[in-house]
Amino acid sequence: MDERHQLNLLMYLETGQVDYGGRVQGCRMNEEEFDLLTKWNDEKYIRFGRLPAKLIMAAKTRFPFTHWVRLSEKAWADAHCERKARALRNVKTEDAPFGTDVLSEEKNQDAKRKRRKL
Repeated sequence: MDERHQLNLLMYLETGQVDYGGRVQGCRMNEEEFDLLTKWNDEKYIRFGRLPAKLIMAAKTRFPFTHWVRLSEKAWADAHCERKARALRNVKTEDAPFGTDVLSEEKNQDAKRKRRKL
């Protein structure tokens, strides 16, 4: 598994811990990712396990949470660095703080024309 894929998985786990009380959905992970989670769990990079069947079965959703996760301090630091890097990649320059993808080139040209008229 390449580094980008590992970082995506870490970001999913971080979201699960922050937004969903440390729970994630097993249906969103494949066998290779489960193997990596087992490795990270053994290395104590994360703590990871399956929720009790009673909690999974009690969920009234189509795709219930099936596993719990807790990040180590190192995993938290890595997730923070990756989230910051992703945010910085989305900001193109100081002059265009929202990047060029917010407005199409045609709308940019229209905006420039309107500014010139003022």
